[in-house]
Amino acid sequence: MKKLIILILLFINSTVYASYFKTFTNISPNKIWTLKFNTQIKFSKDSIVVKEDNGKIINCTFKKGSDGKSIIIYPPDGGYELNKKYIIETKKNIKSLAGRPIKQEYRIFFTTIPKHKAIVDIKIGQTPWYKEIKIKQTSINGAVKFKFENSSIYFNLNETVKIIMPEDNPKIYFYNSKNQLLYTGYINLKEEAENKEIEI
Repeated sequence: MKKLIILILLFINSTVYASYFKTFTNISPNKIWTLKFNTQIKFSKDSIVVKEDNGKIINCTFKKGSDGKSIIIYPPDGGYELNKKYIIETKKNIKSLAGRPIKQEYRIFFTTIPKHKAIVDIKIGQTPWYKEIKIKQTSINGAVKFKFENSSIYFNLNETVKIIMPEDNPKIYFYNSKNQLLYTGYINLKEEAENKEIEI
């Protein structure tokens, strides 16, 4: 009888961890991840690791979701680097409010997009050099304005820009509110577009 009781206690106190492994590609560098659990949890900063595939730790911010059952992972300052592989891992020290180890473990592999993207409207006039351009939003963290190469004029995102542009693929520079350069790319103006996502 004593042996039977011991076996039952061992079974009750053991913890079985269910693993969540998944791979994602073409992820925005500003991606906010949400890890969901089936009970309210408590955790520390050491409970989660975000790292490059070479093992370098990335400094991200972690917060508990408003439901108490999720962890929100915010990207590092400036966002993740383009065209790079990352891993998100949770540790077994995430616990329920009662102090029991949670059953779910996460391991997420993701690769960021190779280039930044923008949502644009482009209209071409009767003269191909005349263009109306509106850059509605971009994947560039903190970008609020832009300018073209060989120009000193800044334009705001969501502003309709009427411009004489002989080039079909001009170089474009994006800046934050402090006029700090964030990103340099190229924008394809060969074809008209409406609310279209393009690489820049």
